[in-house]
Amino acid sequence: MQYFLQTPTPDLQNSIAFFTTLGYEIIQREDYTLAYDRQMTFMINTKQTARAGVNIIKKDWGEEILELRKHTHVIEKEGGYYFADPSGCWFHLLTEEIEGILKTESSCILGNYAGLSLESMDIECSSNILKVLNFELTAGSVEQGWLTFTDAMMNTINIMAPFACPHIFLNPSVSFFNGAQNQKIIENIRALDILIMEEVTAFNKEGIVDNVILREPGGYGFFVFND
Repeated sequence: MQYFLQTPTPDLQNSIAFFTTLGYEIIQREDYTLAYDRQMTFMINTKQTARAGVNIIKKDWGEEILELRKHTHVIEKEGGYYFADPSGCWFHLLTEEIEGILKTESSCILGNYAGLSLESMDIECSSNILKVLNFELTAGSVEQGWLTFTDAMMNTINIMAPFACPHIFLNPSVSFFNGAQNQKIIENIRALDILIMEEVTAFNKEGIVDNVILREPGGYGFFVFND
C-alpha cells in the first residue's frame, strides 16, 4: 500500500519552488511530480481535474468500497474510486502503484510532521470513513473536539470539530509540531522570505507570534505550531 498527499497546481514551477525552498527533494515524472522528504510525500498534479486530498494505492479496494458507500457517495472511474469526507477533502483510492520512490534522509525546514489535519462538519462520519480505510484511533476524543488516526504505515490524519481552532483553517492542511523549537523555525521561515499567511498569537498570553500558517500553492495550509 502507498500513501501520498495530492496537491493540484496550474503552475508546476511555482509549486516546485515552494517545496524546494522548504527542503523537499523533487522527482519529476511524465504525469506528475513528487516532493518528498523522510516524513511525507506530496504528489503535485497539473491536471485540471486534480483535487487536493489523499491518494492511497493498493491493488484491490472491493471490501472497503462496500463499507464506504454506507457513509459517503463513492465515484468509480478508470484507475480507482473517489469520494469526499465531511471536511470536503477528497480521497482517491487508486490501484496502480508508483514505482521508483527514492528513500531520503532530508527533512523540510518546518520540523516534526504531525500528519494531515481536517476540520470536519461531521466528526463521527469522518471517523467511520478512516476506520474503513484501516486507520485506528490513537489519540483524542469526540468530547475534546479532536481525534488522531494512524494506519499501519504510520500515516496520520487529525480530525478537528468545527470551530475548535482559533485561527484560519484550510481544508486540507498539514501540521508540524515543534515545541520550544518552533520560534527558531519561524525565524528560518522569515529568513527564507516565505510568505506567512497568518501569524497566530491566540495561544500566547503575551501576544507573541509563536505559531504560523503558510499556504501551499495548491491550497494546503501548513500549520507550523509549537504543540
